[in-house]
Amino acid sequence: MLITEAISFYHRHWEMDLSGLYPSLISAQPAYQLMVLMIARQLACQQMYDAAASIAGTAAAFRVPGNFFPLFHAAALREAGNISSARDIAEKLLVVDPEDWDALSEIAQCDMQELFLPQDYYDVLHTIHTRLKLENYLEIGVAQGRSLALARCGTTPVGVDPATGSKEEIYFHSPEAAPQLFRMTSDDFFSSINLPEILGKRAIDVAFLDGLHLFEQTLRDFINVERFASPDSMILIHDCLPVNALVAERNRKSAFWLGDVWKIIPCLKTIRPDLDIVTLPVKPSGLAVIRNLDPSSRILERQFDSITEHFNGLSLPESWEEKCRLCCVTDKSPEQLFGIR
Repeated sequence: MLITEAISFYHRHWEMDLSGLYPSLISAQPAYQLMVLMIARQLACQQMYDAAASIAGTAAAFRVPGNFFPLFHAAALREAGNISSARDIAEKLLVVDPEDWDALSEIAQCDMQELFLPQDYYDVLHTIHTRLKLENYLEIGVAQGRSLALARCGTTPVGVDPATGSKEEIYFHSPEAAPQLFRMTSDDFFSSINLPEILGKRAIDVAFLDGLHLFEQTLRDFINVERFASPDSMILIHDCLPVNALVAERNRKSAFWLGDVWKIIPCLKTIRPDLDIVTLPVKPSGLAVIRNLDPSSRILERQFDSITEHFNGLSLPESWEEKCRLCCVTDKSPEQLFGIR
């Protein structure tokens, strides 16, 4: 279904109409049920969510073995706002298999739909790229290239990923700004690459950290990025607001997984009170915005081992209100936060 996600992405963030691809995509499906699902994705792309959920339900009614079709139906119901029905489908699958990763993920997605803002983090990144006019943008953890593909003309985008840090490996590409890609770990990147030279001797405008889903690696990435920042720079960190404890564990137990990245927020709030830290409650897992950076600060680097030992023992609060307090959740909209009128 990646091709349908691409059609939706470019329509939403680049105003490109690729819906003409759907007829050939539908006809190319090897099974009738998959053709029906492709039609449902087309309807969802056109924001006809109720119709998409109805069509997805038709496909699920074929009772093909496995959880793919019922969970596709659940996701379509969730997109249409029928969260209780989506949750019911996932819970029935969990009766059969309590460790069904995909069903557990759907439960988390239902929780997220009820608790988070309507926007997702791509919407926030889109706003930043289109309204703040960045000269450069650094991304740690490129994956399929979707967030990197939001970069606009006039921006020098830089992407780092040990698995997909090359043009041939990423699926999404910006129509306006070709990135410089580095297929290596972030630690290797910062130890071997002359970042100021790439950025034209300028400080980083915006960095987006979405690499390994482990607290200590996120902290190390923050330390390395801040060295090339200025007080006007901004560091964004994904996955800082878990909806439940299952998705926030260090060891992965569901398809939808954040790891313990969220610990970076109480860590920085405690050790670096000089930083301006807030988390936007945007889907699917929050986006932290960190400003008032100090490239001369070395306290995190000097105390790295003791800091990680201390915060690795931190537990996620049970109540949503306590989670929001711990993770510095703001009630401001992205536009208000960035001073955009």
